[in-house]
Amino acid sequence: MSKLNKPFMNSQFSSYSINHSLSTQDSEKQNRILQNFLSYKLHLNKTNGQIIKQNLVCIRVLNALPNTKKLDVVINGSKLISKLEYKHFTQYFTLLSGEQFIEIYDSDDTTKSILCEKKLIQANQYYTFAVGLNDDTVSLLSFSDHTFLPLGEAKIRFINLTANAPNLDFAVKAGEGDVVFPNVAYESASDYLSLSPMTVNLELRKPGSKTMILPLYKTKFEENKLYTFVSVGLIEGDPKIEVITLN
Repeated sequence: MSKLNKPFMNSQFSSYSINHSLSTQDSEKQNRILQNFLSYKLHLNKTNGQIIKQNLVCIRVLNALPNTKKLDVVINGSKLISKLEYKHFTQYFTLLSGEQFIEIYDSDDTTKSILCEKKLIQANQYYTFAVGLNDDTVSLLSFSDHTFLPLGEAKIRFINLTANAPNLDFAVKAGEGDVVFPNVAYESASDYLSLSPMTVNLELRKPGSKTMILPLYKTKFEENKLYTFVSVGLIEGDPKIEVITLN
């Protein structure tokens, strides 16, 4: 159990139809959809008279691509997500484990994909897939989501998806506490940190300094909840940098 006074190193993890997305305000509802989902299930498929057992994975998708309206997501030839708005994310949905062929489209122009990529996803896992921007090129990132939560505690992590940002410190307000997650690089995630329920003044800062980029004051952590904080947008330009919460 922590009181937000220990820095953690960064850690990035690589790797049916969903026609609506959840805003950050609705995130609490989406978390409960699979809260009690078993770590794996068996998919039974008859092929040539044989039963094939395949493990499933749980995926959610976040649109962190600045200056886009809405996205469509096609996986293995099937459109699973339609009109996913910027800063919104889907509920978890299940896929068979293994290699996935993923195509991303601008919802207003589906004649040509803006990204095509294969992802290998491991069985019995939860993932967040984030569509972002890397050097003016659309990118698809995958982060492994933890679902275990110590009873009576909260658990948090931070992901840096601010396209033109330097590395970022995720910290308690200067003078009130320490850096929680130091020097988190773009397209990277911190480790998870378990902590006691509390309300705390947080801020994003330039790494190794007291220079604040964005205040996150009066952030409340409730017991038995997981929080993933994601910085999106741009430090200079539009849309402006902000932090959304996946939980």
